[in-house]
Amino acid sequence: MIRTGSSGFSASTIRRSKTASTLPAPITPGPRDGPWSMAPGWRHPRRNPSGSPARGRGGRHPPLCGQMGAGPKGGPLMDRIMTGVIESAVTGGDMPAAVRLAPGILEREGRPAGYLTLVTALLRAGRGTEAASYGRVLRELFPADAGIAFLLGQALHQDGRLAEAIAQWTAALDLAPAMTDACRNVAMGLIDAGRETEAADYLDRLLAQCPDDATAWIQLGNIAFRQDRADAAGDYYRRALAAAPDRIEAAINLAETERWLGDADRAEGHLKDALRRDPGSFAAHFNLAGLLLEQGRWRDGFAHFEWRTNLKTIPPLLAGLPDWRPDTPAGARVALWNDQGLGDAILFLRYAGQVKARGHETVAILQKPLVRLFSTHPALDRVVAIDEPLEVRPDVQVPFASLPHRLIDADPETSWPGPLLAVPPARRDPGARTRPVGLVWAANAANRQGLRRNVPLETLAPLAGLPGLAWHSLQLGPAAADLGRSSWRGRMTDHSAGLGDLYDTAALVASLDLVITVDTVVAHVAGALGKPVWILLPRPADWKWRREGETSCWYPSARLFRQPRPGDWEGVVSLLAAALRQGPGQGR
Repeated sequence: MIRTGSSGFSASTIRRSKTASTLPAPITPGPRDGPWSMAPGWRHPRRNPSGSPARGRGGRHPPLCGQMGAGPKGGPLMDRIMTGVIESAVTGGDMPAAVRLAPGILEREGRPAGYLTLVTALLRAGRGTEAASYGRVLRELFPADAGIAFLLGQALHQDGRLAEAIAQWTAALDLAPAMTDACRNVAMGLIDAGRETEAADYLDRLLAQCPDDATAWIQLGNIAFRQDRADAAGDYYRRALAAAPDRIEAAINLAETERWLGDADRAEGHLKDALRRDPGSFAAHFNLAGLLLEQGRWRDGFAHFEWRTNLKTIPPLLAGLPDWRPDTPAGARVALWNDQGLGDAILFLRYAGQVKARGHETVAILQKPLVRLFSTHPALDRVVAIDEPLEVRPDVQVPFASLPHRLIDADPETSWPGPLLAVPPARRDPGARTRPVGLVWAANAANRQGLRRNVPLETLAPLAGLPGLAWHSLQLGPAAADLGRSSWRGRMTDHSAGLGDLYDTAALVASLDLVITVDTVVAHVAGALGKPVWILLPRPADWKWRREGETSCWYPSARLFRQPRPGDWEGVVSLLAAALRQGPGQGR
């Protein structure tokens, strides 16, 4: 299934700082002290005998701070004028002037407005390191001030020091238990730090004070979803929608939850409701595409699939070229490129022949591991890597994944031209009495939902002792090291060192009787070669494998082994063992 964001859900749309984290910027402005909500009742710091404020431990101040001598007398109006001047100085790049002005208000009346303005202006300018430095000065001078602790947390977060930021926000919350902005930031920081159980406690605390905080309900839903508690996640998203009906990310996430629970109709209803509210929502279109494609509603599904954000990743050498359309005049030089994963490029390769049949010259521009493999396809006149120069600039361009929509021939069951690839097999011992079987147990996925596709190698151990089989590992990436520390050691040949690209993988696959693999590029290589391939799928699986069934409309030689229930790989292994006892070539 197509998902948005690292968690499989659309991200919250609350205002954020300039870093890539998910922490929201505070949302309740104080009266004059910048955009953050500050605790009321500023306290005058202890003064030293000279009349200037005490400097805290060791009297340390950041560079450029200078002496905090008495400034000109003045009241709130003068404060407002000076804070405006400080903001202008930072914005204009005149830091020395800003630093000279900042101590004035603090020295006159013991209030940190000048320094707060300085720190705030630095944050707005994206200068988190300096903001944190001056924020620490204030924190030492005003240790009991929750607003300053909160502001220092903002600066530390912008500077990329998440753990320290969480500590300051927690301190602010200890000083002012009703400071909801601090509670929210602690929760979001803990989520970023992977401490989701603790984060949920702070979100509950926030909701006790702000029961209509839709963002908190959404985040609780996201945590529950990532913990495979789909029912609870759905309840949280409904609470978010009740609090804020216009928060379409809650509707999108609720739709994904309904899909996981098997209710496609409700999921579709939520996504279409989101699109009525925001017709331009990439996430809603993208998730609706996956939902429709999973049901075999190809034409509508691929129309929504055109909203995928990866289309913005067009190779630089193709930037500015017009789109290829079916009515493009014959003889055009068409560039085909891949905006999806390596396996998806193989999946959509079947449509390249229809482009070539329209009288075009074709050039494929691909990730390097695909280049040699795709060079075997007769419909591609030339195949180059993304970073290679082109001798002749193409006339038009189209991503492989857009071809089903552009060709209006989206049904994969009618578009199978036979094996897509032809690679000579690697050498094989003709005298071997065992049947060679390839195995891949882990996908190369960086996010948690992608990792759901992985089967622990030890879970597959019951297969190792089956008679008459010779096991060959096609596993690449970090998971290849699992072999040496598992019970499979000495019972399966490791080929990882000899697999330089996908052509090498295809040659090895071509020499095997069967490939057993999780949902990764090797499944597509074997299917495109027409080799028997058994694909191990989580529940629910990605859209291309549909919701149920043992056969694949994309690859006739594939057999699908699905989890009986979410997370149940042991059940899959039992099915595999029974099928292998019948013989690798049985049951497709």
